[in-house]
Amino acid sequence: EAQPAGEAPAPIAPVPLPKGVEILPESGPLIPDMPQDVKVKDYGNSTSYDLVTKIGTFAGPFEAITDNGMILRSEKARWNGTERKFYVDGAVKMTTKEGLEVFADHAVADANTSSVVLTGEVSVYHGNVLQRGDSFTYFWKEKRGDIDGLRASVDPLILESGKFSVENRGGKQVFVGHDAGVTTHHVE
Repeated sequence: EAQPAGEAPAPIAPVPLPKGVEILPESGPLIPDMPQDVKVKDYGNSTSYDLVTKIGTFAGPFEAITDNGMILRSEKARWNGTERKFYVDGAVKMTTKEGLEVFADHAVADANTSSVVLTGEVSVYHGNVLQRGDSFTYFWKEKRGDIDGLRASVDPLILESGKFSVENRGGKQVFVGHDAGVTTHHVE
């Protein structure tokens, strides 16, 4: 039936938000299920979250910053709240307060294990040390990394190994090579 002229339309009843979601939360993340020790900054113009699938999409540029200063940057990212993992793609860069810089094509940051695995054209820089290869796993709570299938250069030496572990011993960074060799001859 038509509304008489001059009368305001009847108000529409508000639809309540799903349980646990606030429009502007006072504290905590805007996206549910986000880890408390990781803060996210999305500099893109499009962020979406599906409450059913628990998938958040960040169009980027994107940053995830851990509570101890590790920063993971990329062109785009996807958060899977069920798995508690960030899937990060496109010009990935990870930095730490200790001066470690890692560049890769892809990364998976796992909030369950407090680790990030970087893959695809991996380059690891720390001071005058350069390492390149298959993958780099960094455990941000322990501030240590494991390197697979990499070549490392500490001028003038070239270290080759199936796997390197980077450990802190007595306040110094130590490379532990498994199935390793040392040379001064650079061959691709």
